[in-house]
Amino acid sequence: MADNIEEYTMISEPPFDLCGHGSHVCNTIFGNPWDTKYGHTCGGAPNSNKVSIKALNILGKGSTSSLLKATELAIQSGSKVINMSLGGPLQGNPIDQDLECRIVNDASKKGIIFVVAAGNSGSKLYSIGSPGGALNALTVGSVSHTDKDRPSCFSSGLQSGWYHDRPDEMEYHLKKYKDDFIKPDCVAYGGGASIRNNKYTEHICSISTGWMDSLYDKTFGDMSTLLHGTSQSTPFVSGIVASAVSDGIIDNVFDIKRAPIPP
Repeated sequence: MADNIEEYTMISEPPFDLCGHGSHVCNTIFGNPWDTKYGHTCGGAPNSNKVSIKALNILGKGSTSSLLKATELAIQSGSKVINMSLGGPLQGNPIDQDLECRIVNDASKKGIIFVVAAGNSGSKLYSIGSPGGALNALTVGSVSHTDKDRPSCFSSGLQSGWYHDRPDEMEYHLKKYKDDFIKPDCVAYGGGASIRNNKYTEHICSISTGWMDSLYDKTFGDMSTLLHGTSQSTPFVSGIVASAVSDGIIDNVFDIKRAPIPP
């Protein structure tokens, strides 16, 4: 389990995870080495400083205000890399209208790196939400290891429903911002290779608490939890980014977005 975490809550629930989604994500980034029945697990950046801010309730639901407060607190706490395995509908375009996207875009200019889940609405044209659509977010999609690194069928892409009935606005932003406008920016393993009997056959294992502990493996209390989604691919990227920041390899999201593509 991850340790030495500063914990805060933005809602009328205690700061610890009663759902399991958040601790699954947290331990994918920060978890100490742990032997599970599925094999050996370890977080991507176990030695990084950690701040945990609870913005969603036991059912994984929240409000725009709780998300905005959580984001502001993460910024005020001095966090350099902020993982956001969550999302919702855009309240305006992602460039200069949606509040969450505006915060991400503005704070990124100060060197804060937001690593955001693309969402699980499928690879159709208008499926990215907020804050994943933010121009300066490092938005993460999902690919499947057992399906030859092809995109997971649930992984969202390009932009949000905001542009569905606004093709002229979408074309204008695409021409102006080019690749930064197209989402996701990168991908990582998030499971979901194929469906058999209405069940996904690939999951990500991490340590978790809460009712999601037994969601897929049907074994409650062992904390070796199987989940899939862009929520799971995102913390892999956050761990890599946090390690790169700690080692002085990168300093901001623009170092990543402008890096040359290897041959």
